[in-house]
Amino acid sequence: LNFQSLQGQQWVVYNTFNSQIPSNGVLSIEIDSNNTKWIGTGAGLVRIKGNEWTIFDTTNSPLSRSVILSLALEGKEILWIGTSNALYRFDGLNWTKYDTTNSNIPKGTIWNILVKDHIKWICTTLGGLGKFNDTVWTVYNTLNSGLTENWVECIAIDTNNIKWIGMHTKGMFKYNDTSWVNFNTSNSPIRTSVVNINVDKSNRKWISDGYLKIFKDSDSSWFFFDSSNSNFNFINNTETLFPNDSLVWMSTLGYGVYKYNYNTWINYNENNSGLPNNSNRIIRIDKQNNKWIATSVGGLAVFNENGVVIIENNNSVINNFELKQNYPNPFNPVTNIEFSITRKEKLRLTVYDINGKAIKNLINSILETGSYKVQWNVENYPSGIYFCKLETSNSAITIKMVLIK
Repeated sequence: LNFQSLQGQQWVVYNTFNSQIPSNGVLSIEIDSNNTKWIGTGAGLVRIKGNEWTIFDTTNSPLSRSVILSLALEGKEILWIGTSNALYRFDGLNWTKYDTTNSNIPKGTIWNILVKDHIKWICTTLGGLGKFNDTVWTVYNTLNSGLTENWVECIAIDTNNIKWIGMHTKGMFKYNDTSWVNFNTSNSPIRTSVVNINVDKSNRKWISDGYLKIFKDSDSSWFFFDSSNSNFNFINNTETLFPNDSLVWMSTLGYGVYKYNYNTWINYNENNSGLPNNSNRIIRIDKQNNKWIATSVGGLAVFNENGVVIIENNNSVINNFELKQNYPNPFNPVTNIEFSITRKEKLRLTVYDINGKAIKNLINSILETGSYKVQWNVENYPSGIYFCKLETSNSAITIKMVLIK
């Protein structure tokens, strides 16, 4: 599959029929500082670097099982990988395996990994919570801590370095490195199973126990999302991202993906968008504001309201040209499109409609270094959303244009 050919669309889906992804069951995603995507699937680990796909599985790597349940990044180059029987450290060249035969890692499936200040926190289904500082393992379980069960679903660490731990059937624990506090059905609104906890920039905890709740630790206040203040009641969200102070993105199991600007909720699902499946394990956002969504059976989905943008090549050199936002925008019937290139380059400037169909080729030639302006007259086109893509042989960038007549 050629990334470049899909730039005019809001949704791109990679599955076993149209790409190199080895399974349509996507379980985990991380995006590193080089904009490389790491995708955990039911049949191996995928690295997407520019247009180059690499698959790591039991046939070509030290992985003893190919189901990649959890991923976490440490620094710029180290990837931590959780499977049903081991933890792996991979720096792009070298692998290190940790299991119960060669380390004190707690036993069980590694359902979640969190890296903070170079400390690895490992959530397991049988052995409790593991803490690893690259030398020593510390294990928290029912025998030596305040935990009342050994199945740990998730962990989050707030700005005060307090650990918030979601359990499979015992609610949520707060741990300040000294004492443990359990939030459960008897003393809080928390239900039995807490599958996801995320901390926003105001240090509030967004907690998913089937419903979505916000807990403010400073005054012990709770806020609930339901049908009275949102467009949902039951939402089994699996990940909550806060790309800035005014925006929230959520993936869910069974309800698609939500976008929330603290005023309005927008739901993207398989009935109203290009999302191939409503059950989504995780969501990540790359440098071009593309949302990468792990679906349970539909493959890997990529979404961008302004058109999916891939402007990287294998050398990560992406600064050889710039495409500015058209003006005026919205427009009728003429708009100006400006761009600049830093070297002599053969390029194309193409307009696409909302369905990704190329409708106008504005430029297809070799241009010298410099700045350029092109006018597009749309007298013969209907009102709607259009995309303008500037591309070279190995890079592309897209802008969204709105025609209102």
